[in-house]
Amino acid sequence: MWADPDRLAQVIANLVENACSYAVATVDVCTAYDGNGASVTVDDDGRGIPAEDLPHVFDRLWANRPGMSRHLGLDWGWPSWPSW
Repeated sequence: MWADPDRLAQVIANLVENACSYAVATVDVCTAYDGNGASVTVDDDGRGIPAEDLPHVFDRLWANRPGMSRHLGLDWGWPSWPSW
């Protein structure tokens, strides 16, 4: 399998930044390789995404907050983060 190392680093950095923004205290980053491929898991102890919103998190320009109309799912790229 081949992946663009710059894009892969960008994706992982975005996931870790998002996890750090919403974590209460802990962010875990795990990697694995099974001989056929690799995986990276980013997990945090934040409140998570409400079940009713899960089908929409990858919809282009979807917003789950009132007043937000342009949004690329999972809060990636927000210049500032809400504090809940």
